[in-house]
Amino acid sequence: MTVDQEDGDYASYLGGELYERHAGRTGERRGDDAIDDEVVIALIADLVSLEARALGSAPGNDRQRARTRAALQALAGLAELAPDRAPGHELLTAAELAGPLAGRLDDGALAERASAVAAAVADTTTAGTRRLVDLTLLPVTRMHDELMFIRMIQVFEILYTHVGNGLADAAELLDRGEVEAACAVLAKATGRMQATRMLYRVLTTMPPEAFSVIRNNTDGRSAIQSLAHRRVEQLSTSTVQEAFERRSPRLDDAQLHDLVTVLKAMDTSWTTAKRTHWGITLKIIGSVAGTGGTTGADYLATRSVIPLFPFLHGSA
Repeated sequence: MTVDQEDGDYASYLGGELYERHAGRTGERRGDDAIDDEVVIALIADLVSLEARALGSAPGNDRQRARTRAALQALAGLAELAPDRAPGHELLTAAELAGPLAGRLDDGALAERASAVAAAVADTTTAGTRRLVDLTLLPVTRMHDELMFIRMIQVFEILYTHVGNGLADAAELLDRGEVEAACAVLAKATGRMQATRMLYRVLTTMPPEAFSVIRNNTDGRSAIQSLAHRRVEQLSTSTVQEAFERRSPRLDDAQLHDLVTVLKAMDTSWTTAKRTHWGITLKIIGSVAGTGGTTGADYLATRSVIPLFPFLHGSA
């Protein structure tokens, strides 16, 4: 990560290999989902800390105040983003700070209380996880906006890993005839994807001029290189579809209804997230070229209409 300025890719930019090792992912070994959830908690807690510090040092900045509140909303939503390891009462405090209480606090007080709740949430994670998070914030510019950007794509990558694991598990469960368990796994993955709306709220605070600088300094690094994202789409159109086709003739009407319902919900959450990404990109960079040599918003517009499970839409 420290020497990839000339030949880096998306994985080296976000520290992908370090996160994989931390979760125990090596080769075919998928790793520990609970550890990944703990990392999400630490990443979002650190994001709140970074944004609160920026607000405290520059009071009166409306954009920074909005971003701090958006980061607090993501912290309050950890029960959805990281359901296997989310902390408890600290999230209530974060929700209060992100909501009406924020209107009664000046920037200094909001920054101070946000920092405190972020520290409390971080303390629920292990020292090793906090160390990992500290090590993997290596921006290529001096812009504060890039710190937020890195944290966001790190969280997204872990969420995509979770969703991919859920799809793989669901396919195995279907092949064993455990339809109810498969539906539960898919519903959990759907919940994580639906929760990404909180992350996109943070990203919408990125000024177009800031992203332009980041894009120009991260040439060759793009989310289209995300292996976790690609794995989700590969598993959905092959493994899960194949398992569904093998199992569906042996299901009763109630089982088939439940399975199709949860698959449709997963499909909707995925395409909604892609459309949201497209909308944000259109707002931030317009029609100019995106990262990694893509056509930017135009590329995302094309991808946003592709469903996760085409077989639910009458196409192969």
